[in-house]
Amino acid sequence: MFTLTRIKYQLFRLPGRTVLLLLAAMVFLTSLEVYLINLHTCQAALDSLAENIPVTARVVNRNGTKHNRLAIDAELFDALTAQNVHNVLCTANAAGALREPVQTDEQFAGGDTSITAANHFSAVPAVSAGTVSFAEEADRSFLTGTEGLCGISEKYAEQMKVTLGNELTLPVYTVHYSPVGVRYIPIGEQSLRIVCTYPYTETNIGHSPDIIVPAAWLRAKTEQAGEPFVYSSLSVVLDDPLRLTSFKNKLAPLGFMHVSEGDACDAISVEDEMFIKTAEELLEHLRLYKIFQIPFFVLIVLLVMLTVFLVMKSSRRDIAIARSLGEPKRQIAVVQFLSTMLTQLAGGIVANGILTIFIHTSIKVSQGILLVYLLCAAIGTIFALAGLMRFDTLALLSKAD
Repeated sequence: MFTLTRIKYQLFRLPGRTVLLLLAAMVFLTSLEVYLINLHTCQAALDSLAENIPVTARVVNRNGTKHNRLAIDAELFDALTAQNVHNVLCTANAAGALREPVQTDEQFAGGDTSITAANHFSAVPAVSAGTVSFAEEADRSFLTGTEGLCGISEKYAEQMKVTLGNELTLPVYTVHYSPVGVRYIPIGEQSLRIVCTYPYTETNIGHSPDIIVPAAWLRAKTEQAGEPFVYSSLSVVLDDPLRLTSFKNKLAPLGFMHVSEGDACDAISVEDEMFIKTAEELLEHLRLYKIFQIPFFVLIVLLVMLTVFLVMKSSRRDIAIARSLGEPKRQIAVVQFLSTMLTQLAGGIVANGILTIFIHTSIKVSQGILLVYLLCAAIGTIFALAGLMRFDTLALLSKAD
């Protein structure tokens, strides 16, 4: 109780001194909070960079001029998608013959049905997922499965006089592209149930296919027929682009070449220029913030020490009187320390609240910064009081008299 009374006396006897310490605490905490928030923001921006600027690795031909109508071996597909990647988009091409006159042609030359196998509508630029009309009982994620389901273009449905829910049975041929031409490899007669339709559109990179089927289904049917399966396009997004160098080092052992002159496929183009540029800037800023973090804490400690020493210097006479009356030096120091820290805490809470409102800092981060400041303030106050109480009591009282 005696200590609490002394602390109250210390705080309210000279309100000007208390206000000075409170204002100083607000200034110091504001400086510290701005510094640490910038550091936290920089780190958060770096952590979320992969989401804001995704790094896409795309299989292209050897000279990098095209990324579709390729012949990507299934083994290379498995090797690439087994890495730390997501958002895998792939397609494969096939063809079919639905009408009898086309089925009876001696040599198959593309038939009357173009087929694109994909694992997502996003992999087919000429088809927008928002324009697809599904049957009521249809699984809208059917392209990720292995069932014999398909979507057809409205133009093809009109030509072939088929509708949702109908079943198509036709011979299917996988398409293999190469620099010397196109090969059609028969995989037998297949049955497909129509679960959705989409508008027929033409773009600068091609037109909507007549039929879209799941890529995994076409691969399974091709392998069951004993034929090699190839994908015509493939792209992935890296899980952790900060490990970009490690990912690139794995490409050659996986069987992928670097983009250069020539026309062989199975090269990899990594769209990383924007990510690398932004990441380098953030890493440099983060490095500088971390280099000066400890010196900045030391500066806060020194400023608190100097401020407390100068503001409390006028209380030396009171301290000397208390010591001459027999009050233990340790008890005096505790009272001075606690009263000063209460002022630092009050100033810190006020400044923290204001900054939280205007900067929209999370409560957890603000509390952490306040604790860091109080630690710096405690260290600075201890050093200030250590210097403040180094005097000769009799000499000070005699001088005051």
